[in-house]
Amino acid sequence: MYVSALNNGTLDLIRKERGVMVRELRYQLFFVYEIQLIITVELVCLISVFFPYLNADTHNLQMFVILSLGIYTVFCMYFTIIVSYYFSDYGGACISALVFLPVTVLGAAGAALLNDFYPLPLLLGGLCGWIVSFLLLRRRMEKFDSFLMC
Repeated sequence: MYVSALNNGTLDLIRKERGVMVRELRYQLFFVYEIQLIITVELVCLISVFFPYLNADTHNLQMFVILSLGIYTVFCMYFTIIVSYYFSDYGGACISALVFLPVTVLGAAGAALLNDFYPLPLLLGGLCGWIVSFLLLRRRMEKFDSFLMC
C-alpha cells in the first residue's frame, strides 16, 4: 500500500500509509521480541526445576539466568539488525554491531579480572547493541520518506 501511494497518491495518503507501515513493523518486531521472551522465561523455569536433580547449586542457576537473558538480548539485537538490513540501513547495522563488540570485550576483560559473573558482559553488550539498533531503526522509519525519495 505504501509503495502504491508513492506512485500515485497525495502527500496525506503517503504519510498515512507510512504510518500504517511503521505501526505494522513495530507490531511485528515486538511480537518476535515477546515470543522470544516467553521461550526464554519458560526455559529458565524448566531449568530451575531440573537443576537440583543435576546437583547444581544456586550460583550455577544464577549464571544460567544471566546467560539466558544475555542470549535473549543478543537475539533481539540481531533480529533488529536484520530488519535494518531490509530497509538498507547498513550503517546503522554496523554501528549497532560496533557498540556490541567493545562493550562485550571490555566487560569480558572485567569479568575475567573479577573471576565471577562471566555471562554479564554478554547481557550488557546485547542490551547496549539492542538499544542502539532499535533507536537507529526507529530513526530510519521516521525519515523513511526522505530516504526513499532521495
